[in-house]
Amino acid sequence: MNKKIKIFSGLTFLIGISAICFGINLMVKSDFGVSVVSSIPYVYSLKFRNITFGGWSYLIQIIPFILMIISFKDLKVKYFLSFFMAYVLGKFIDIFGMILPSFNSGTLVSRVTFFVTGTVLIAFGISAWIKSQYLMQPCDVFIKDFSKKQQVSIGKTKTFFDLSCLTTSVVSSFLFLGKIEGVYLGTLLSALTTGMMVKFFMDLQNKYIEDVNILNKEKIDIIMEYDFFQRKQQLKKEYSA
Repeated sequence: MNKKIKIFSGLTFLIGISAICFGINLMVKSDFGVSVVSSIPYVYSLKFRNITFGGWSYLIQIIPFILMIISFKDLKVKYFLSFFMAYVLGKFIDIFGMILPSFNSGTLVSRVTFFVTGTVLIAFGISAWIKSQYLMQPCDVFIKDFSKKQQVSIGKTKTFFDLSCLTTSVVSSFLFLGKIEGVYLGTLLSALTTGMMVKFFMDLQNKYIEDVNILNKEKIDIIMEYDFFQRKQQLKKEYSA
């Protein structure tokens, strides 16, 4: 039996988010198309340049944040923390974006290398983020909770969400830029292969890595599920009684 390597969940999270952000910027640099989720903020960053790509990446997350409140009719602590995670991700995207301009992607070989490496890094980063058990972005929380509440598979919900993002980015690109930007063949290839690669990396990590969380998971879950709306209703009932 293989002895697993113990890694603190915080470190796993940092490795994961760094890999994702580095991978996103490599895909942008390759000019073969960005990932589906990144396509909307990328298009908006090309039109409205006063806000960075990373800035748009977390500002766009306001939409699923609001959708969660409207659809689920609750306001949980995890919604706010998931938006904070999106903010952190956006900052990391900008940091790696400042590093990459020095990389040469002029040749076809370098572009292909950037695209393949970026896609693999994103998949690895997602698997590490999941392994850390840290909250994901609002869009991921929305997909997970929506599928659970509506009793629809996560796969179908994710597919619908990705198609919505793809449609929005294509329409926005035509409206703002007069042509399609950011959504190319690479976007489709990334959408088709990322899920499989995430599973591959998850299996590897589960086999060789033991995630160490210094915090009590049960207590954290209770805090994450705390509903401000429900608490407000309880206080009203106590007051009226």
